Amino acid sequence: MPKSPREIINAALQSCIKFHEEAEYESAEVVLRQTLRAFQQAYYTEADEVAQDHYEKGMYAIANREIEPALDYFSEAYKLKPDLRPAFINMIYCNFELKRYETLWRLYEDRTIHFDQLIAYKKIFDPKKKWNGVDSLEGKTIAIFCEQGIGDQINFSRYIPLIKEKYDCRIIANCAAAVAPVFESFSFVDEVIVKENVTTDSPIDCDYHVPQMSLSYLLEHWEPLEVEQYVFIEEKMELPENDKFKIGIIWQGNPRSENDPTRSISVNWFRQLFDKNTQVYSLHNALDSHIDEIIDLKDDINNFQDLAEAVNSMDLIVTVDTALLHLAGAMNKPVWALIPFVPDWRWGLNGEETVWYPSARLFRQDYPGDWDGVFEKIKSELYKV
Repeated sequence: MPKSPREIINAALQSCIKFHEEAEYESAEVVLRQTLRAFQQAYYTEADEVAQDHYEKGMYAIANREIEPALDYFSEAYKLKPDLRPAFINMIYCNFELKRYETLWRLYEDRTIHFDQLIAYKKIFDPKKKWNGVDSLEGKTIAIFCEQGIGDQINFSRYIPLIKEKYDCRIIANCAAAVAPVFESFSFVDEVIVKENVTTDSPIDCDYHVPQMSLSYLLEHWEPLEVEQYVFIEEKMELPENDKFKIGIIWQGNPRSENDPTRSISVNWFRQLFDKNTQVYSLHNALDSHIDEIIDLKDDINNFQDLAEAVNSMDLIVTVDTALLHLAGAMNKPVWALIPFVPDWRWGLNGEETVWYPSARLFRQDYPGDWDGVFEKIKSELYKV
């Protein structure tokens, strides 16, 4: 019988899937409820309850923009329950907001126990070859494991050139297949091997390897690395001729992301951008807008090379917090980002500017769910363009 929490949950899910396939929906629900109840009884302790209380107080403090008390609460929760991933993530968030960058990056090394991608990384790559930031890479080959979402992979690729500046070495980028064209455009990357082609049976031949988001820590570059532009893709997508102001949009991120419920929105919000002088284009590669006034480019966008070409053809990008924001920012193109009240840690809590992308403007909610206010600000600013 499975013993660990992960095994219990996986067993429950497998049973539910089997019952669902056999159309025994009530049985599936019963199994899930019974397993979760047993899980809570077996593993939920007094320490868990106290940790959860600290965490909830931290979230209340965040909502009131009380960052120092929030950090204290999250830290206490994390001490009591080191596997409480939301507390860990919010500690990163608070340290970034407080500009305690060295503390942030040292703490962020704990992510290897919280994110499935890093757990897989540790299984695939030889732990003896993990770069420690001290060993010389002169004449060596190092594989950079590009981790987490595609936006993260683009965002943190800015740190890779720091290795080239320090060592005459060969760099392999191990990234997601969709974003491979972006990494292939980098002069500081010698080879791109997509993640889908790397397994325990087919590892990358290298002298060293390192997770991409550890570079700031290992190179002791504590403050965010400011780069005006580092993605140079010049081609444009051919579009029908018109003299209108072209706005490229994306309204939904990866639905599997934890923060997707607060960042993704209905495409109908973008109706407010319609004007006789504007033309709105959907830059989604998998979704139709189903709105006549929006030109869907879905059939023309198969990867991030295509997406970059579409960005080059736009006058402005307006997007939720997803990979398009990072791509347009890295290309130094005008991009307006729709930011929820409690944003991703890298955007901080205040201001329209971001240290990560000089060409980006952040349009923030004034309270949770306030997309009305965000679009009012966008409409007002759009009239000035």
